[in-house]
Amino acid sequence: MKKVFQIFVFIAMLILAIPLNSQTWSNSEFYSYENDPAFQPRQQDVDILQVKCEAFIDGPKNYIDGKATLSFRTFYHPTDSLQIRVANLNLKEVKIDGKVKEYRLQNGEAIIYTNEKLEYNTEHKLEIVYDAHPNGGLHFTGWGEDEKYKREQIWAHSLQNWCPYSNIKHDLCTTEMIITFDKDYKVFANGLLQSKKDNGDGTNTWHYKLDKPHVVYLHCLMIGDFGVKNFKTDRGLDLQYLFFKDMPERFDVCYKYSKEMFDVFEEETGINYPWGIYRNMPAADYLFGGMECTTSTLFGGYMYVDERAWWMRNYVNVNAHELAHQWFGNYVSNINKEIWLAESFPTYYAKIFEKSVFGEEYYQWVRDQEFDLTFEDARKNNYPVAHSRGGRGRYYMKGSLVLDMMRDYLGEDGYKAAIKHYLTENAHKVVAYDDFLRAVREATGQSMEWFFEQWIRRGGEPHYKIDYRPITMENKAYTLVNVAQIHKINNLTSYFKMPIEIEVHYKDGTKTSQKPWIDGANTEVMIQNEDNKEIAFILFDPNRHIVKKMTFDRSIDELAAQAEKSENMIDKLDAIRAMKKLSLEKKIDAFYDAYPTNEYHLFRGEIIKQIVSDEEYSKNAKAVTLIKNAIKSGDELTVRSVVSSIDYIPKTIKREYETILQDSCYRNVELALDDLCRSFPKSRNKYLKATKNEIGWQGRNIRVEWVEIAIGAGQKKYLKELIDYSCSNYDFMTRINAFNALQRINYCDEEVAKNLKTGSDYWHNKVNRAANVTIKYFKQQSKYKNYFE
Repeated sequence: MKKVFQIFVFIAMLILAIPLNSQTWSNSEFYSYENDPAFQPRQQDVDILQVKCEAFIDGPKNYIDGKATLSFRTFYHPTDSLQIRVANLNLKEVKIDGKVKEYRLQNGEAIIYTNEKLEYNTEHKLEIVYDAHPNGGLHFTGWGEDEKYKREQIWAHSLQNWCPYSNIKHDLCTTEMIITFDKDYKVFANGLLQSKKDNGDGTNTWHYKLDKPHVVYLHCLMIGDFGVKNFKTDRGLDLQYLFFKDMPERFDVCYKYSKEMFDVFEEETGINYPWGIYRNMPAADYLFGGMECTTSTLFGGYMYVDERAWWMRNYVNVNAHELAHQWFGNYVSNINKEIWLAESFPTYYAKIFEKSVFGEEYYQWVRDQEFDLTFEDARKNNYPVAHSRGGRGRYYMKGSLVLDMMRDYLGEDGYKAAIKHYLTENAHKVVAYDDFLRAVREATGQSMEWFFEQWIRRGGEPHYKIDYRPITMENKAYTLVNVAQIHKINNLTSYFKMPIEIEVHYKDGTKTSQKPWIDGANTEVMIQNEDNKEIAFILFDPNRHIVKKMTFDRSIDELAAQAEKSENMIDKLDAIRAMKKLSLEKKIDAFYDAYPTNEYHLFRGEIIKQIVSDEEYSKNAKAVTLIKNAIKSGDELTVRSVVSSIDYIPKTIKREYETILQDSCYRNVELALDDLCRSFPKSRNKYLKATKNEIGWQGRNIRVEWVEIAIGAGQKKYLKELIDYSCSNYDFMTRINAFNALQRINYCDEEVAKNLKTGSDYWHNKVNRAANVTIKYFKQQSKYKNYFE
């Protein structure tokens, strides 16, 4: 009896020792996880099988009159009510199987009573007749009297505020859209066009149908006066690309590489594009970059650019990202918590596509941005990638980097086999973390739990501290490399276990390398130096494969050798960045020698940025030479590194700087104009004259800057133009630029206040946010306060 009692006490102690949100993975170790309030998906009342929307839409009246038919199936329990999202809709009539039903509204949902229990696994039809004046969800642009310079469009990238839909975000269903609208405009929705009917009353009725199930939040609608070009891929898939009819010359620039994406993604995934058609649709005043609505991507019309705007934000990455969603997120969906399964893969494959057309160094530039955003989120909290609150830096960027590492570990064949198996086994299904892990194991035979446990399910990133020394053992020379993991260890973040390559580079140009497993607090690696050669530098994780921080103290000679002699741009960049705290005098020779060894803007831009950060750089002949070379490089992004870094221009580079006013990149012209006018005010009129016909790209960036400078120079006649740009006639970015300019020149009157007020009420969150910031600024000044009260 005493022995039984001792066992009971021991078990009780073990139970008490387990944190509340923990799981055991072995007899001697407990893993803890950050609590996730979205751990359990929302319970479904019914399974929506189809959404059919029949609607008349009036653009000028901002009005929709519709009827939605939702076919649904009951689950295992008898159903006496169901919940449907109807936010901001005016319901006129609700029926189930032709019988009128009672309902009540609660938090944007209609709770509909069946009045009789619907039996298990039976199918029914819910009909809702409604109308609405949508304020968001279904977005109307250009129809108002005060929107005369905007494009007349109506667009939606979900059913919110214009059609009833399932209250379960990741419910799968087919769709049918029958939309009646003014015959002078074109209508597009998910799937294939079934018919287009002239009603004889000035309207057409467009009928679209998508008969494969997809996620409820990926329904779309687009109405506008578009031009359309139709293509086919090499295997015969129909492509439909919309464009602005007044800008046909931008079509090829905007949609560059679009057809090539299908070949790359089909080869990468092993799965042909899984839908019957694909279309791209530019949206006016769009809220984001793009939205991967099934078969039909909406994207920001500001990316419908010309050649000179290519260097700010072109459509290639967003285009590739949204297309990749047609496999990841649409073809295979995910429960609401597992956002990374929908976003990490498209982020990754967009990067892979860009590598195929722009090369390795571009790919490393994208990865460098992913690293920055990953560690930006890491400074805020320690959530894992798989957490519902992980944030953009983890769902998109860190998840993409983890897939890089997974591919490195499994190899090309293993990785592609895993992805193909995952997509094949889960087609038109809603999946979670374990489904992906199981697919990897089934396709490759590899148990990757250890990998996903540390990189996806748990938070944190490794921080490695590296040092080395030469040693001799049994008359043989070695380099002893010590790797310590110095990040904070707790019940949520442990030591990381990864195979990581280490290269020893010698002064004679040769190298030796090993790829040991780095695990635990300290790992010692012995690398033989057969001829006892003199070490030039050591690379830990060459070409930066591992998501990590690194502390590695190296001499200026080692860093200079790495910056000049490394094979990979990213290793050169790492050496340059490691010199950041050194004085310009100590590192300028290293910069001067390394600069010609790689032409990529990321590498050269870091050199320029560090040079300019020294207040005395203009007195250093080599520094000035490098800046002049950057300006003359002909590379728009290298020139950008100059104009983004310099505020006041020294006379030693004035002549070269003035040439940037004719640069092929709109952003470079804008920044150079501002820098030159600030640095040489006596020449301001000359610079304004040289750029008086420049408009720019998104938000009329050059023109707004030009007008602001002219007003500051006493040319008050341009004040009205700047005020006009702040009104609702203009696109969202022009208004935001105008708000900011008015704040900088500290000008407000009744018209400005009115424009700010309409901006603060506008549905576009970037506009209302910018307007509210400017309103707050002016309200703090007594001379302007009354305009807002």
